[in-house]
Amino acid sequence: MVMLKRSRTLLAGAFATCLVTAGPSTACGFHPQLNGGFSIGYPGALDIAVAVADARRSRLLQGGFRPQLGDAARFRRTMRDLQHLYTRLAGVEPTLKSESGVEFSLILVGPDLWSNFMVRRDSTFARYHETGPSGDGVVVLTHHTVLRALLSASLPIDTAIDRKLVVFSGEGTPTVRRLFDAAFRVNNDVVAKTE
Repeated sequence: MVMLKRSRTLLAGAFATCLVTAGPSTACGFHPQLNGGFSIGYPGALDIAVAVADARRSRLLQGGFRPQLGDAARFRRTMRDLQHLYTRLAGVEPTLKSESGVEFSLILVGPDLWSNFMVRRDSTFARYHETGPSGDGVVVLTHHTVLRALLSASLPIDTAIDRKLVVFSGEGTPTVRRLFDAAFRVNNDVVAKTE
């Protein structure tokens, strides 16, 4: 019994040491730092992971980690989805956009993949595959499975926010949330009319 307790203590200590010494990612961060495709790269990331697991259990979200897909294929698919998000944000009604622009960073929990966006009334910019957030602006935390569900209109944006599958933090959160509402509501309305 004493040996079992000592082994558990050693394992817990080794795990804690790995977390502390791993530090923040300095590359693209797409390669997971912990087994199973999850890394702890930003405060609130663990909450997103738990919310996603709950949503999968309740069948609100379908799909998940597919080990048969290699890193390169998963990366390409993720980049396509981020580009679709960019297209949605660019297509938001200009009257909902600020003249000076709204800047925010998005982290896809799991691969710890950062993207930075600037949405202005007359233009939208995006930088993918970044090493972290841009400045002290709004940070949007979500998971790639959630982003895919939002893009396919199988998950309403209100539900995603209510279930803490998409979380906004920082000054300017209401403005960024309005952009997301508009980007996904427009698409959901179009999908509903065509079905």
